[in-house]
Amino acid sequence: KAIKAIYTINTSLTQPNRALKLINLIENNISNIKDSFLLGSTYLKKGGIFFNLNNLEKALNNYQLAIDNFGKKDSIHIADAIYFSGQVNFELSNHIKAIENYTLASKYYENLGDNEYMFQTKESIISIYGTNGFNKKTIEEREKLIEEVLAINFTKPLGTYYYNLSLSYKKLNNLIKEKECL
Repeated sequence: KAIKAIYTINTSLTQPNRALKLINLIENNISNIKDSFLLGSTYLKKGGIFFNLNNLEKALNNYQLAIDNFGKKDSIHIADAIYFSGQVNFELSNHIKAIENYTLASKYYENLGDNEYMFQTKESIISIYGTNGFNKKTIEEREKLIEEVLAINFTKPLGTYYYNLSLSYKKLNNLIKEKECL
C-alpha cells in the first residue's frame, strides 16, 4: 500500500520531496523485503521521484536497481524500468542509449502482448530521430509505425501519429503531405 501511496504523492499530488521521505523509510527496511516485486517497485518509484526532482543520475541508478531486483515474474515492471531509463537517457542527451533502452523495452512489451506500450516505445525512438534532425528517417519510421497499428486495428494512437507525421513533413516544407496527414 505504501508503494501505491508514494506514486500518488509523487505524481498526482506533485509532492516528490514528501514521497522521497516516505520511500526512504521503506528503504531503511529493505533488507527485510524478500518479495522481488516489492523490492523492484521500491527502486522504480524512487527513480520516478528523482526524475520528477530532475536528479536524473539518481533516477537512472534507481531504475537500474529496479531492473536488478525485479524477478522473472515481474517482466512488465522490468520493461517499465527500461522504458523509464530511456526517458532519463533522452533527457541527458544520451540518445543512442535511449534508443537502446526503448528498443529493449519495446521487445519486452511485444513479448508480453502490451501493444500500447510497445508502440509508445517505438514512437519514442522515432521522436529521437526527429529531435536530431533526421526528418526523412522520422517520416519513414512513423509511416511504418502507422502501418503496424493499422495492421492490427489498434487505432488509439493514430491521431497523434498522423499529427506528428504532419509536423515532420512541415519541417521539410512539404505542405501537401503535411495537410494530407491532418
